[in-house]
Amino acid sequence: MPVTENTPGSPQNRLSGESPCQVADWTEDGHFLVRTGGKCYQVPRHCPHRGGRLDHGDVNHQWGTLVCPLHRSVFRLSDGEQISGPPCGPLLVKEQL
Repeated sequence: MPVTENTPGSPQNRLSGESPCQVADWTEDGHFLVRTGGKCYQVPRHCPHRGGRLDHGDVNHQWGTLVCPLHRSVFRLSDGEQISGPPCGPLLVKEQL
């Protein structure tokens, strides 16, 4: 069952698994934070392929991946590597300590 976080004035984040996405800011630019597997990752807000809003994407907590909602590209959160979808290269993901 999806878990969502509702913050006043913010978009909903569709997630599955252990905890909701923690968003650093609600602007169109920048990054947001994803917590999964006991770790926290800073993720770019937009997909490098066509600018899809990754903060509206799906997090697979079992596999530690993020799926772009626009063209369904899949990225590994641990290193940002793209593992499926239209070729666009990795995300600049940073693990937060």
